[in-house]
Amino acid sequence: MKDIKGLHAGLFEHYAVQLREIAKLSGRTILEVGPRAVVHDYLVWSGYEVTTLDIDPTRKPDVVADIRTLPFVDQKFDIALCADVIEHLPRSDAPYAIKELRRIARTILISVPWRRRIVARAAVKIPTLREVILTIPVARRPLCQGHRWEIECQSDVKSLAKTIGATRTFRVRDRQYFVA
Repeated sequence: MKDIKGLHAGLFEHYAVQLREIAKLSGRTILEVGPRAVVHDYLVWSGYEVTTLDIDPTRKPDVVADIRTLPFVDQKFDIALCADVIEHLPRSDAPYAIKELRRIARTILISVPWRRRIVARAAVKIPTLREVILTIPVARRPLCQGHRWEIECQSDVKSLAKTIGATRTFRVRDRQYFVA
């Protein structure tokens, strides 16, 4: 494994979900958009042929390109993995990126973070009843660095699933996954 500074248990869980889902899919060639060393190294070690793509050349991907205009022929890859990337684009550009991923891969796996709420919790003792704990949403936390949007409600999930053409969608903690 390469440099793992700054990683926390939640990220490793996210990586494990990606790897588990890829193992369920058929195919050996993968395009990893916005690659992570942990995921990439494990996929290569597992025998997958992985091509990495990023818009930032300092991350040293195999291909430097914008996800909205991918420089590959149709159906070049069995799987396109795009984890925590499309929220860095303007929301209006997400359909273009998704269309490109669908064009170059037979199956796509996308994850997008949920925008978490800041909550207040209070314990209230009501006479003749037991103690009740109230959780009240106070506000949404600011967007993560570099994110232009995040999933905020179930209608966002439905809309994105429709855009992606998802055959399956599921949530693990603060990430929504889409498989198409």
